[in-house]
Amino acid sequence: MSRSVEKTARSVDEAVELALEELGASIDDVVIEVLEEAENGILGIGRKPARVRVSVDDYEADSDEPGLPDDAYADEDDEDWDDEESFPESFDAGRPAADDPLAELARDFVRSVIRALEVDGDVTSYRDGEHLRVEVEGNDVGAVIGRRGDTLNALQYLTSLTVNRACDEHIYVTVDVAGYRARRERSLIDLAERTAGRVLEVGKEYVMEPMTAAERRIIHTALQDWPGIRTESEGEEPNRSVIIIPTDY
Repeated sequence: MSRSVEKTARSVDEAVELALEELGASIDDVVIEVLEEAENGILGIGRKPARVRVSVDDYEADSDEPGLPDDAYADEDDEDWDDEESFPESFDAGRPAADDPLAELARDFVRSVIRALEVDGDVTSYRDGEHLRVEVEGNDVGAVIGRRGDTLNALQYLTSLTVNRACDEHIYVTVDVAGYRARRERSLIDLAERTAGRVLEVGKEYVMEPMTAAERRIIHTALQDWPGIRTESEGEEPNRSVIIIPTDY
């Protein structure tokens, strides 16, 4: 039998913690749906809390579904280390890479870092040509993600440096933890669309909160075909933001 609860809080993480406490479940036993991201308000109109729905199947509590939140590709007009997050949809995530030395190097490096963080995680790696992916699964892996993926992005950057120093060609490295990047991407697309709709309603531009190059590209891509809307990036790292602008502004 499945049970689910909805919770609101100042952040997604806090809302999830409240739901887990009520359900009496661990993060690895549940499926999490981010219904609404927390917002600071648009054009001065009130702060909005995060809202999540957390579900658990009492008969399948040992499911592999970790249900953590999400992040993805790099902003094509920004050149910083988040560009390493670019990764093709055609990548064969099921291809074993045990015989590939670069994949082994990346896997061993990530494993050593998460052990230093005292996180018990299972690390696998796969390589397809110039693209290499490392995935971490396990209990209590949230520490490897960090606030809005900051720790995960730093780990990816260091892994990319380690791999590329060991070879002559450039390898694009992606590190993901419990499917965080895909879930974060879906959440950002939803936020972009809701914000764009509000911008069209009021007819004024809106500056979003600072994001990584990877997150900014998700916003740009999500809104590139929206009628009446254009997007730009402004500011200096690490406080560079996307501006959503009505075209008649």
